[in-house]
Amino acid sequence: MKSVLKFLLLLIPLMAMQPIKSNLDILNDTPHEKSYHQEVSKTALELEDEKFISMRRQNSHHKSLPQFTLDLAQKHIEAQEYILAQYYVKVYLRDYRSYGQLDKAWFLGLQSLFLKFKVSESQESLLDEILRVGHNFQNTFPKSTYIKELDTILNQSTMIEYNRNEEIAAYYEKIAKPKAAALYRAKNNPYRATVSKIPIPPKVKKSNLDVLNEDTFE
Repeated sequence: MKSVLKFLLLLIPLMAMQPIKSNLDILNDTPHEKSYHQEVSKTALELEDEKFISMRRQNSHHKSLPQFTLDLAQKHIEAQEYILAQYYVKVYLRDYRSYGQLDKAWFLGLQSLFLKFKVSESQESLLDEILRVGHNFQNTFPKSTYIKELDTILNQSTMIEYNRNEEIAAYYEKIAKPKAAALYRAKNNPYRATVSKIPIPPKVKKSNLDVLNEDTFE
């Protein structure tokens, strides 16, 4: 018993020498804590978003904001954040259209719409809008440097539409509904294979990009 007490008496000073564990120990530079901070820290793009907001609050007509707005739209497309990309396109077309580069703003809006559609093809209404906005762009900015990229988007959209109509027609044929099948086959008349001959789909009441209506070009 005495030996046990002696051991405990010797142990107490040693325990007192150990550093007390802080509630802020996660702030130490250990590998685990570093990874934790990387997860909770803001991305460079988020910081740029905050800078944009701050600049707009201070002076919404700051000379660098028009280009900054388009740059952020482009960066959010690259980050696959299409809704935010469309937001910056809307801001540009609403507030900075007098600075030029309307074709770039429109193209970025169309590109974000198309890429958004490709990751969620269930949104069939987007397809008609992509074709409508694309043809408006084609007619308004025939000499734009983005025409070739626009043609790619229109061709891919047309093929998606064509294949979808074929699949639906095949389904109706399978369940013995020839009239419905014929309706979808009719949508794929040979002239639709050529993008330049595709009629512009009826105008939708409201664009997913809101400002991407014909009056934006005026």
